[in-house]
Amino acid sequence: MEPRLICIALVTGVHGIKGEVKVKSFSDHPERFARLPGSSLLWRKDGATRPITVVAVKTIGRFFVLTLQGVTLREKAQEFVMGELLVPESEVLPLPPGSYYTYQLMGMRVIDENGLLLGSVRDVLHLGSNDAYVVGSEKGDILIPALKSVVRTIDVEKKEMHVTLPPGLVDAE
Repeated sequence: MEPRLICIALVTGVHGIKGEVKVKSFSDHPERFARLPGSSLLWRKDGATRPITVVAVKTIGRFFVLTLQGVTLREKAQEFVMGELLVPESEVLPLPPGSYYTYQLMGMRVIDENGLLLGSVRDVLHLGSNDAYVVGSEKGDILIPALKSVVRTIDVEKKEMHVTLPPGLVDAE
């Protein structure tokens, strides 16, 4: 079985005339990019995947600029724009206990305090004060705050989240 690939960044544009690419990080670990020089990643766009090697990394604002092996012209770098940079799941950096990557939560079944299936996580919104899980249900989306008082347990292996809903969050029948 092929390893699951996790997107750590998106190539958003080119930088300069020497073939560098600008990327937006999806990683919760900014230091991941400082460790990239000499590393191999997978690049994917429109279903095509190929290995790439990162030669150098610099930070510009909230973006990273990567120099890729064998890419020395702006025109060649343009081919990478809107492609994803991927790593095997085994290379994902660990998070502290009780923290989860978005990809781990996607599709997770959400079960309320009465044992009823509310739906499954289809998105995670990163809001100012706390995240919110968008749970797709038969009656539409439910926004569940990612608070310890609401989310009781998350079991990544079982793909289950158990919640205690605040009064009024879901219409009673």
